Amino acid sequence: MRWQVRTAVGLFRRRQQFYFLHIPKTAGSSLGQALLSQYRPGEVLNCSVEDLLQLDLPQIRSRRAYCGHWGTGLYSLLDRPIRTFSVLRDPFDRVVSAIRYSQREGLPREYPEIREVFARGDWNEILHHSVISGLLENIQCLYLGAKIDLCPHLASPPPSVTRSGEPLPSLEYQWAKQRREGGLQWGELAAEAKGRLDQLEAVGIFEQLTETTRSFCELLGLRVPRALPEKRISPERRQASHAGYRLSGEIPPDAARRIDQLTTIDQELYDYARARFARQLAERRRSYWPLWLTPFTRTVAAPGN
Repeated sequence: MRWQVRTAVGLFRRRQQFYFLHIPKTAGSSLGQALLSQYRPGEVLNCSVEDLLQLDLPQIRSRRAYCGHWGTGLYSLLDRPIRTFSVLRDPFDRVVSAIRYSQREGLPREYPEIREVFARGDWNEILHHSVISGLLENIQCLYLGAKIDLCPHLASPPPSVTRSGEPLPSLEYQWAKQRREGGLQWGELAAEAKGRLDQLEAVGIFEQLTETTRSFCELLGLRVPRALPEKRISPERRQASHAGYRLSGEIPPDAARRIDQLTTIDQELYDYARARFARQLAERRRSYWPLWLTPFTRTVAAPGN
């Protein structure tokens, strides 16, 4: 009888709508797949910004589970509020992971001159390059704090919106351009990002992925996976110490200082998110919700990312 009740409750809760605001290089591909795989294919929207903008509003709004590198842009396309989850990562490690990924995959393909910089592998050249540094600077703050309106870029925008006629570059390139033109007000963005963190249904921490996954799944009434799918994980990260890249000895000291300069606000935001995460765990442990109403949980094997 208890199994039947637990199953019925799980099926009911499984259909809850949510948006996983995926910040790159935070294990979001793995965690997002674990969440989305428990929804029907027709309920899920998980794609690039470019593919998202090829859909019309009814197609976008008909889904129930969203995951993408869309920042706050999804909110401009929906006609309803939606529960939002996101994961933050130690900013130093996130930057190193992003650089390693670009070197390994030969990215970005549309900018061959930047690819050459990555290919040469000189940390100082990479981190002081005017374009690349703009693609790395306080990215977690931008994903959470920058307000984005995607409606003008839709293939078929609503009648009240004028189509821009221009393809939308990646959010990182938009922000890098604004940075070069002096259009980013970091104080305002930091305040907006902290406000967004406060509004999230739950925040996750990359370095505590087991508890993050369990919290997200329990809030959505989903089964907690035994292990997260290994999506886009670097070979070196699979073997890296849990202490992170900073203590690995592979990053030159001057490069480490430059990374800290590029992530000052992200570090502040990460500390803020960790405090919120600690409060979440404390509240969860104080909960007296009957165990038979809670989906079966396991320790989650974290991917390397």
